[in-house]
Amino acid sequence: MKADVGDEVCIKELGCFKLTKDFYHPQYRPCNVLPEPRSLINTRFVLFTRNNVHQGKFLNADNETSVRESGFNANHTTRIIIHGYQENPLHDAWVLIMMKEFLNQNDTNVIIVDWSKGSQAPYIQAVANARVVGAEIARMVNALKDVWAVDMKCDFERLSDFERRRVEGLKEIG
Repeated sequence: MKADVGDEVCIKELGCFKLTKDFYHPQYRPCNVLPEPRSLINTRFVLFTRNNVHQGKFLNADNETSVRESGFNANHTTRIIIHGYQENPLHDAWVLIMMKEFLNQNDTNVIIVDWSKGSQAPYIQAVANARVVGAEIARMVNALKDVWAVDMKCDFERLSDFERRRVEGLKEIG
């Protein structure tokens, strides 16, 4: 479906996503599309700790019990791993290796963000869906802050395929 500048889609709890000229470039992004419905993107959050390395616990920002009973430890550092285009984080080796390496190095909370259903082709649609995923992540971080009354400081680092090869334990990725 073609979308025009000014069109928007609003998603309960996440707000509205509007197409502006910021999302257009004649060479690099000549097409604009709105994000798909939240139910199609299906963003999921899976928590891994040293106590549950092999079986993650699903977190739900709308369900305080899922957060309280997940094993999340507010005294530990929290790492969030977000996969890229056309990846499946619960099956792609690099995500699982990175999660295990974080847990080997420190007793930490590792949250894997699974938006694999929204990250599929066409690429322009995945780009639009990534805006919703970002809002879902912010919502989950806020839910963790509300439930555990902690001040979560966020440091973001985007690892490219090349950079992943330089991280200890990820050398076999090529």
